[in-house]
Amino acid sequence: MKNRILITIAATMISFSACKKHDEDKNAPTIVITSPNANQTFENGDTVFLKGTATDEELHELLLTVNVDNDTTNLFRKMPTVHEMEKYEFNEFFVVSKIKDSTFVTFKATASDHHDHSTTKQVGFWLIDNP
Repeated sequence: MKNRILITIAATMISFSACKKHDEDKNAPTIVITSPNANQTFENGDTVFLKGTATDEELHELLLTVNVDNDTTNLFRKMPTVHEMEKYEFNEFFVVSKIKDSTFVTFKATASDHHDHSTTKQVGFWLIDNP
């Protein structure tokens, strides 16, 4: 019986401390994308660097994606661990391959906090075939 009570108390303490919420957080996260530049062009074999920062009083999640604009093709997707951080600098990359036609794509960064605030920033750029 004593063990049950101790286990219940421990489980309750863990659940309350797992995701701290700052009551004063009334602002959505801020995202700044520094790379790539809007309308920048990349060819097959080029490395595309996805750089920037996400900040908030207490970040909860960050999703980074690169998608082809005219269909649902996903070229890059990552959810780095940002839980309870105030600032996260992302520095990711992917290599352009198998592009047969000029393709416009969008890099999108979406950050959320513990108070259901979220922010999305995006930048579009071109992937082209190099004959």
